[in-house]
Amino acid sequence: MRITFITNKLNLAGGGENQDVFMKSQTLQAKGHEVSVVTTFSKFNNISAVVPFAITEEWAQSERLFPLQAFIVRILKKHSPRTDVFYLVGTTFLFGAGWYRLFKKNSKPIIADINGHADFVEAYFKKPPLWPVGSLAYEKSLWQSLKHRIRIFLERLIGVRLLNNFDAIVIMTKTLAGYYIRAGVRPDKITVIPSFQDIIAFQNQPLQNNPFSQYPKNAFHILFTGRLYIDKGADILIDALAKFSRPDCILHIVGEGEQKSELVKRVRELGLASVIKFYPWQSLHDLAGFYQHAHLFVHPGRLPEPLVRTTIEAMAFGLPLIVTDTSVEKWLAQEVAKVFKLGDSADLAAKIMDAYQDKQWQKAAAINGRQRALNFDFRGLIPLLDRTIIEATK
Repeated sequence: MRITFITNKLNLAGGGENQDVFMKSQTLQAKGHEVSVVTTFSKFNNISAVVPFAITEEWAQSERLFPLQAFIVRILKKHSPRTDVFYLVGTTFLFGAGWYRLFKKNSKPIIADINGHADFVEAYFKKPPLWPVGSLAYEKSLWQSLKHRIRIFLERLIGVRLLNNFDAIVIMTKTLAGYYIRAGVRPDKITVIPSFQDIIAFQNQPLQNNPFSQYPKNAFHILFTGRLYIDKGADILIDALAKFSRPDCILHIVGEGEQKSELVKRVRELGLASVIKFYPWQSLHDLAGFYQHAHLFVHPGRLPEPLVRTTIEAMAFGLPLIVTDTSVEKWLAQEVAKVFKLGDSADLAAKIMDAYQDKQWQKAAAINGRQRALNFDFRGLIPLLDRTIIEATK
């Protein structure tokens, strides 16, 4: 079968969506499908190695909503003669692709892989006080707020109906799927398939050099990795560290992003520079040492979804977790994580102290996490992805 992935970019040195697209494309190609990948914001590509599938670079000229939807219609028309099914990644082009599938006669099937929160879903929870007003552009004036509210109303009224014209919709977690169903997406369209990750490779990595070797041997190392911007909630984690005094607890923040300078300044103002350390972006290979030698992983994200790539990676390496209380997966809180109230730094501080003191829980969570992480290994997900694509073409 000829499968055409459409994604914003392909950066083989990056993480997240980039690795997911690469692994899915490579895996389907290995199963005998003819896979090609179309990138739409190709200036961001970083394809530093030979890949086993064809790549076509397209160039979106605008980042505005309506020009982007018109652009994807042109791309779908252009590549339709050379494909049997489109696999659309991300939320950027959902409405244009849904419109095309609805109105274009004899159009090819489209599977939408919605690996994040579209605006009409984010609007359920992306508001003060969880998000500071200054971080929300559409709350800075009455006119901007009104325009945003009208847009969300129209996206839920019309946009969701367009989404329901896709032949299948892939969403990475049950929690995220629940928000789309709440917005009106048909449950029978949705298949939950986690992001592809090579868990077995993670767990078989040799022990890396200890990045914390300069600290006392009895230090308790807390890890956060990810892009440093408001949605990830690193500021909530820093505020939590300020609420208890344990000089042997050291927080390591790994990543880059638009919020980094603000976070560094905040740490200095709080007088926490001796116990909160910042590191630049690390490749997954180099990041392994952080996972292997830390004692606890914290994901304080404002977005209500704790089962992201970094928490799965942490579980694979046997790291106990602290995450928000927003997952519908009961096993997460029962077996591998302590949960805190979304956005509540005081509750997070209490849970960190609890995790620090509970050595028995640490051992059990590490064992359970390594085992649970295997459920997210891409090898076990291949049949479900393959079946979803085949059924969408019938």
